[in-house]
Amino acid sequence: PAERTSSADAADAEADPRPAAPCRVLELFVHPLKSCGGMRVRRWPLDPLSGRLLYDREWGLAGPSGTLLRSTAHPRLALLRPELDLAAGLLTVSAPGLATLTLSLPLEEKQVHSRVAPRAARSPSSSPEESLTLCGEECYGAAVGGPEAALWFERAVGVPCRLLRCSRARG
Repeated sequence: PAERTSSADAADAEADPRPAAPCRVLELFVHPLKSCGGMRVRRWPLDPLSGRLLYDREWGLAGPSGTLLRSTAHPRLALLRPELDLAAGLLTVSAPGLATLTLSLPLEEKQVHSRVAPRAARSPSSSPEESLTLCGEECYGAAVGGPEAALWFERAVGVPCRLLRCSRARG
């Protein structure tokens, strides 16, 4: 039979003065693009407001209906390999059979320009924000990267989609 634990036993367990066993992080991955491959990092800053990994799942791909694509329904998302260069303000995404897509990101701003290597196309986003659900939380997103980036992602994933930058707060 299962042992019963009294509330006093539970309180004693919580008040145990012994420190928890030390933990060590062996590998760290950041996923700038929701449902896509992660990028392995040795060190990564935390968002000072949320305590989360900075820019983790900050971007996502929305299909024609406006909902964010998930790898369970669109397995080709897992083949996308994003790399975020904080110092240069660049998000680079690679996919099998396609030229690398590089997005110039003013990381503190909502406007984003895109270019597909080697030719540059500068088209700032001016789309309005829309309400989304990302990782189970409500957030707001605005399309970024312009039509050239949308076409690149459509070729990579196999369905029409556009890149959205998501934020937890409107504005």
